[in-house]
Amino acid sequence: RYAVLWEAADGREQRYEFWVLETAAPLNQIIQTFRQQLWGGLAAVTLALLIALWLVARWGLRPLHQLAQNLQKIRTGEQGRLQGRYPSELQPLTDNLNRLLDAEQSQRERYRTAMADLAHSLKTPLAVIRTLEPADSRELHEQVHRMDQIVRYQLQRAVTETRQGPVLGQRSSLNQSLDRLGRALGKAFHHEDKVLDLPEPDQEWTLAMDVNDVLEVFGNLLENGFKYARSVITVSVTRQPDFPDCWVVDIDDDGPGIDLERRHAVLNRGQRLDTLQPGQGIGLSMVTDILGSYGVSLRIDDSPLGGARFRLVLPAAP
Repeated sequence: RYAVLWEAADGREQRYEFWVLETAAPLNQIIQTFRQQLWGGLAAVTLALLIALWLVARWGLRPLHQLAQNLQKIRTGEQGRLQGRYPSELQPLTDNLNRLLDAEQSQRERYRTAMADLAHSLKTPLAVIRTLEPADSRELHEQVHRMDQIVRYQLQRAVTETRQGPVLGQRSSLNQSLDRLGRALGKAFHHEDKVLDLPEPDQEWTLAMDVNDVLEVFGNLLENGFKYARSVITVSVTRQPDFPDCWVVDIDDDGPGIDLERRHAVLNRGQRLDTLQPGQGIGLSMVTDILGSYGVSLRIDDSPLGGARFRLVLPAAP
């Protein structure tokens, strides 16, 4: 529709309208097609965005999926800690989880070791108790008290994160410990024709060590001496110019000795000198563990008696 004002010659204006009519079907068809294409395009874009979001989410969550798989393998025992590379955002989490797993495995290993050490330490008191007569109530009470000390000592070691070594003010009498162990081992090995030669003390040998550590160290070394010596085990305590603040203790036996190439191996847990004597190869590893906490090492040499010599340089208490 188009409107026109026509001015005649006499000045009058006449209004005219021109109309052009056509069917609207083609226009409506075009609009309908446009709408269909618009909704189709929006649907395609939406689908593409959803697929893209799914792919991005899958790619972004892949490290978490890997973490879950590793945790499942740890739960089933296929591996002991988290493996693989993770994004920097997850690295602190995986590092802390690995530290937690290492601590848990270390704690479990400490408990396992403590139980083995406990069983090993209780053998001698039990052997002494089996040899006691009904009238030896005092000796029985002493061995039961010793067993109670051993249980407390080993459980304390099991729950301690790391051994702290010497503590300021620790003092123990080597004289009393050797005398106590000599009497106990003499009863435990009374059926064997072997002699434990302890030194006659001319003074008090005081060590800057816990008494339970001293009993564990010398108990294991002397028990090994009884196992492998042919007839005699000797203990000597001296001062040497090279170690003015220490007591040098030598434990000798006349047994078969230890080959030079095997002296380091026998200090490891589970290593045995031979299979003829009963045991699990625990005693010497306990000794090295305890001595290591004091900064002391166990040295194995040839003994003048023909067997092995175990030398300890122990800190003397002032």
